Amino acid sequence: MVDKEIKPNLVTYGAVIDCLSGLGRSMEGEYLVGEMVASGMLPDLAICRALFNGYCRENDIDKAHSLLSFFAKEFQIHDTESFNALIRITGGKGDITRSLEIQDMMLKMGLLPNPLTCKYVIDGLWKARRVDSASLVK
Repeated sequence: MVDKEIKPNLVTYGAVIDCLSGLGRSMEGEYLVGEMVASGMLPDLAICRALFNGYCRENDIDKAHSLLSFFAKEFQIHDTESFNALIRITGGKGDITRSLEIQDMMLKMGLLPNPLTCKYVIDGLWKARRVDSASLVK
């Protein structure tokens, strides 16, 4: 696009970032977000989800987690769906402590857990063999 002197916009950045993330090149997609911000454009929810999903597919859960925090703090993009996915992933790996920390982070940001959040926390408690704690999930 640059070769043809076409200035990229939010849609074109989003499409390229989504493609890069889908190809396992999320770090390059994240670099484009920096380029986008430097040019005066702010990322949207679709770009956040594309990068989040890319890092999850690359099994870089720490990066996916920090990305959600970054997008929430810097761009006020709060995505319950992605937080729920992170809770499901960490709980599925038996890391219920981390799942509960993520849920606490959601609450601090003003995001209320929805029924899926509770289901994923309970599933994680079961996986971690802490079923007695599941009755305390609200």
